[in-house]
Amino acid sequence: MYTHGLHISPTGNSDNVLLEIPPGNDLQFQFDIPDHHHAGTFWYHAHRHGSTASQLREGMAGALI
Repeated sequence: MYTHGLHISPTGNSDNVLLEIPPGNDLQFQFDIPDHHHAGTFWYHAHRHGSTASQLREGMAGALI
């Protein structure tokens, strides 16, 4: 999963575009948003390399308010 607009870590189980979760498994994402982060409407989407465009066309995205 990848977020747009959040200033958070790109490592571990946060905003890490290289993280893969095999079918049948799950993962608890952790987004440590700093107290001084600006407010806004941001968005997230799946980020499987080679499949991102088709996943976005199929609606695998959402708003973060």
